[in-house]
Amino acid sequence: MSGTRSDAGYEPVTLFVGSYAEADEPGIHIVSFAPASTALEPVAAFSGVTNPSFLAVRGDRLIAVSETGSGAVHAFSLRRDPMRLDPLSLAGTRGDYPCHLAWFDRWIAVSNYGTGNVVVVPVTADGVGEVVSEVQHQGSGPNRLRQEGPHAHSAVFSPDGRFLLVADLGIDRVVVYEFNQDSG
Repeated sequence: MSGTRSDAGYEPVTLFVGSYAEADEPGIHIVSFAPASTALEPVAAFSGVTNPSFLAVRGDRLIAVSETGSGAVHAFSLRRDPMRLDPLSLAGTRGDYPCHLAWFDRWIAVSNYGTGNVVVVPVTADGVGEVVSEVQHQGSGPNRLRQEGPHAHSAVFSPDGRFLLVADLGIDRVVVYEFNQDSG
């Protein structure tokens, strides 16, 4: 792929990459992307989480889902020199196969694909706290082979944090919820 503007002068960008891996294998990868050459350079890789398929990074925190049948969210302290992840905490997601998370202020919304529910956990000084709210979707979609029941696939906060929009592949809908920024 090529662009029309010059990449000269662009600084390398750090990318955080989740993947499917067993807990004893590296599943969280950190790479450096050099726009001038389009090269990806491995920086670090970390194990300790089964199937950390979705990551979110803010400041000195990295949050990862564990996309398993007994879903969890893991919080890490991120050290950049040298690059290191230190485990802080984990919280269950009250659902199966969490596949996406959205971070707004001090809240994280987690979409559980397997059970079709969405939960909210607080971001705390020690990592992440336990679930403070949950919504369970009901129904199915027109394709009985893939849409036999709800499959919450992603959640996105509105820019002002007043709403949470949840895409559900299983019921073929985007559901909009009011979000209470004080209590989650």
